[in-house]
Amino acid sequence: MKLTESFTPYVQNIEEKIIEHIQGAKSSIKIAMAWFTSQEIKKALRNHKFNHPDITVEIIVDNNQYNDRYFYNSLPDFQKVGIVVHDGAPVMLHHKFMVIDRVITVMGSYNYSKNARTNLESICVCKSPTLSNFYSRVFSSLTDKSYMDENIGLLIRYPYFAQKLLSMYNAFTPAEFQHYKPLLVTGECFTYDHGFGHRMQYEPGYYFNTTVNLSGVRNQEFRLPFSKKFIREWEISNNQLLILDSYAGDEDRYHLINDDLEQSENYVRNNFQRIIDNTHTSAELEKYILEEVDLIKEDRLWCDNFELFFRPDLLTPVFKAIGDQVKSGRVVS
Repeated sequence: MKLTESFTPYVQNIEEKIIEHIQGAKSSIKIAMAWFTSQEIKKALRNHKFNHPDITVEIIVDNNQYNDRYFYNSLPDFQKVGIVVHDGAPVMLHHKFMVIDRVITVMGSYNYSKNARTNLESICVCKSPTLSNFYSRVFSSLTDKSYMDENIGLLIRYPYFAQKLLSMYNAFTPAEFQHYKPLLVTGECFTYDHGFGHRMQYEPGYYFNTTVNLSGVRNQEFRLPFSKKFIREWEISNNQLLILDSYAGDEDRYHLINDDLEQSENYVRNNFQRIIDNTHTSAELEKYILEEVDLIKEDRLWCDNFELFFRPDLLTPVFKAIGDQVKSGRVVS
């Protein structure tokens, strides 16, 4: 995510601040909320829409008993003024954000509920077209079953990348995993002797995926699933052994050991520290794809840029693209 044009946190009078931004909306309001029971915020939305009929107001909330009782009771009043209430998400919706005029995003821990007024809560008001565009797309993915985000389009355009990314990080159901397993890559993590000591080789695949059942896999050098943390710690430990071995019989240099060990550990940790931070435009993501970004080191690329837009029904078109590439021989399955 790029630096926002303005970023203002609030920890007091949060409901009043939310209502203030609702009343300042000029063209659109989009709200995704886990619990929405505040009569004051609902009233502010109804009044603002009534007084400004050209403004579009859309809301989606989680399917839970509190919203059933204290949110949907306002549905007739919302419908009278033209506020659109979408069907609740099929999975737990824990989002708490509002996008205003595709420029301002209000987000944080605060649910739009009566109880939230007495909790320790916070929100941030971000004036950023980039961030607001991102959350508008998230909203579309929640409310429009036909919506395919531009980032999902990248998975179809680059099936080799999609094959590795989904193998690593998608939370397949057991049935989905068995169905798509022939089109997934397994991944690998092993050591080899290159004449000067042992080195580690790794490739992305579902052997890194913590959501799939790997209990039947045997004869692996290391315990499954593999992880970025394990690879990093192995490299630190291996380098330490090499450094200690290099000092053997050279007592005059022993005072340098600790500095060399610390320098080596810092080097490995920095090498595995995330280079890519948060969300990106599709153009930026395409650049990373073409550069063959390390999906094991960049282990948040999936959740920050793809997972929010990836519905189960999108498995079919993405894996069709992967399957077409496999059949063409341009992707090794």
